[in-house]
Amino acid sequence: FVFQAEDSRRDDRVTGCQTGALPSSRLQPVQDRVYGREKEITDILSFLEGERTHPHNCIVVSGVGGIGKTEICKAGLKAWLEKQPDSIAYYISFTENASTSEAIWQIGKALGYENITTFEELRPLLQNGLYYLDNLESLAESSEGIAFLRELKNCPEIRILASSRVAIPLLMRNIKVEQLPIEFAIQLFCNTWTGQEKLLNISELQEFLIEKLRCHPLSIILIATLGESYTLEKLTSLWNEKGIALAKVEYDSNRLGNLSISLHITSDMLAEKYPSALILWGLASL
Repeated sequence: FVFQAEDSRRDDRVTGCQTGALPSSRLQPVQDRVYGREKEITDILSFLEGERTHPHNCIVVSGVGGIGKTEICKAGLKAWLEKQPDSIAYYISFTENASTSEAIWQIGKALGYENITTFEELRPLLQNGLYYLDNLESLAESSEGIAFLRELKNCPEIRILASSRVAIPLLMRNIKVEQLPIEFAIQLFCNTWTGQEKLLNISELQEFLIEKLRCHPLSIILIATLGESYTLEKLTSLWNEKGIALAKVEYDSNRLGNLSISLHITSDMLAEKYPSALILWGLASL
């Protein structure tokens, strides 16, 4: 995907998607807005508006899965492109577990070229601009990927904004995304809540968000969306039951230890009430 504010053409041959008048739907937040991330967005905007040469040409937004890295990067990109309408950003979302050659192929495809799998082939094709590399962790966790990113970083005509569950401190300046501040976690839950009951007891909700969901944005969204099927009291009960059952076998500290519980509760609800939707939900998640 290429974003260029002054050009409203769609050109699948060259870019896959070229959008014009901002805001682009590709950069819109999944929820109605981005909650509680003003500092991180400001940091990204400062980077985008700052010095554009090596070694100041790369930054990575890191944090656990579902914490909101992509939404933060999109918000920073959108703000920058609105201020700098002549700028171009290449948006490349790497597939899960992408190898170095696959990542190079995806960058080449974003530039309008097919079957580019080595850096030697890619290097002369690189265009001036910002490259937003989403889901960078598969490269960050391999020596071959790190070598490729170092070569990419040393290209003077490009800058890199990346999001990754893994930071790369020796290669890119890091913006670490932590759990939401509680006031924004409450706002996100209340604005996403689909239940009929009114959430009047904020103190109980606050305890649930802090102690159980750990103010993790994706967990909050998943559980609040289940308000259509369960009361908050029932959700709290399900959370405790499922959490105890899962804690011994698949506790995942990389995701603050709670996302898998939220996903299981959602999956169980779909299997019980909307079994035909379960496969669709899985495909949408992928």
